[in-house]
Formats: sequence, C-alpha cells, structure tokens
Amino acid sequence: METLRQGTNLIKDPGVHFYYDKLRIITEGPMWSFRRLKTIVAMNIGRYEPYLEPYGRVQMTLDDAGRADEADPKVGTVRMSYKGLQVVLAEPRHADRIELAISRNDDYEVELMLHQREVAKMSLPQIFVGNGDLATHVLPVPAGTNFDAIRILPRGGDGVYGFGHVRLS
Repeated sequence: METLRQGTNLIKDPGVHFYYDKLRIITEGPMWSFRRLKTIVAMNIGRYEPYLEPYGRVQMTLDDAGRADEADPKVGTVRMSYKGLQVVLAEPRHADRIELAISRNDDYEVELMLHQREVAKMSLPQIFVGNGDLATHVLPVPAGTNFDAIRILPRGGDGVYGFGHVRLS
C-alpha cells in the first residue's frame, strides 16, 4: 500500500520489486514506447516469471536451520507453504549426508543448489501416519556434489508442511 501511496517502489522482496517495476512500465509507460512494447513481449513469454518463483519460500541460514528442539516436535518447527524452504550456506561445500527433520505425513523433494542451479535432487516419500510431528531422515549426498543451498519442497500430503532442522555431516 505504501508503494501505491508514495508512487515509489518500496517492495522489499527483490524479485517482486523487479517484477512490479516491469508491471509499471507496461501499465503506466508511454503507450507506444519501444521500452514498453519490449517489456510487454518479455512479460508475455515468461521472461520475468523466475523473479516471482522464490516468493513465499522460507529462507534461512544453516545455523538457523539446526536449532529445532527434538524433545518436543512442535517446538522450533517452521511452517512452510507449497514453496518450501531454502537453507543457504555461507559458501559452497560438500557433505556426505544431510540430516533433515520434516513433518512425517508429507512427501518432499530435496534439491541441492550451487549458484542457484540444481546439482542434485532426492525424493523423500513418506508414509502417512496421521499427525504432523517431525521425522528425522538421513539422506546420502551424491559423491563429489558441492552445494551452497538446500531446498526442501513439499510434493504432497496434508497441506500443512513443517520443518525442524538440517544438519550436514
């Protein structure tokens, strides 16, 4: 609302900020300007969609992602939307295994990312057990895979997605 009131783009999310700027060119720019027409074409072919893709995804550091209290599965649980969660590492690294605590009644994909590109993907189907308490899984990392982010993406279940922790070993 402040963006509309002040007439200046105050949107904090960088991807949404960029996308909104493009929408303003289309909706408020000079009718027959080349810039406006070029932006319309780029919008229609989906060139700006990647800027919206991460919106709604929980972002956290590896330190923050290791703090769940497993004595009480509800403490420290982060709720996710269908966009999931991304754990960002300070620098690229390799680990032999990823320990992951997630709600036990949903299916997930775990993507290892390097410079915003997927370098490995693992599926984590789970058996529905009737509650959303956390279950801990240990996933092997493919040999030689370096990554700087871990994406945890819900792929089915009850629609209430929970995350406890990620630890690398």
